[in-house]
Amino acid sequence: MNDDRPFSPPVRLALARSEQCHEQARGIVKNHVIGAMSIALLPVPIIDVIALTNVQWNLICKLADHYGVPLKGLYRPLITSVVGGSLPVLAAGAGAGLLKLIPGFGQLAGSSALAGLASAMTTAMGKIFIDHFESGGTLDDYYPNAFRRQFRRQFRIELARSRKGLRQRETGQQTRAGHSAG
Repeated sequence: MNDDRPFSPPVRLALARSEQCHEQARGIVKNHVIGAMSIALLPVPIIDVIALTNVQWNLICKLADHYGVPLKGLYRPLITSVVGGSLPVLAAGAGAGLLKLIPGFGQLAGSSALAGLASAMTTAMGKIFIDHFESGGTLDDYYPNAFRRQFRRQFRIELARSRKGLRQRETGQQTRAGHSAG
């Protein structure tokens, strides 16, 4: 068999559709990340955490719809449990959100902290569900305990990426400022 032959047209079409589907799913996650970060800017503590929970719920529903995974009423407790698996992060977010009660710096610090947590949490949840649905999984074969382990691991990765990106932006700004001053 010749390994130099390109894939047949139907295989190439399936690969292109798969890549396109994956990119569209990433777009869904990106839009939810933007929404989650925007919600973090709400000036009212606790309301922001409730709204973030709804963003997570909506993300799972949109991804399921995108991958053709049917959502039945019986999945409501499962999705609630999955979103509930991110409660420790949401609790930390609520604590950061309480900083918003302090005028000025407290509002800035609380919103910034919650925006970072919301971004990492939404990205982690999105990546986990994209991987699950792309591997042929459904909500019937999704287990909340396994999700919690995956979520903790992926959340730490996303939070580290977020912090690394922030440090790189700060370093880049300092470097540019140093060059323009010299």
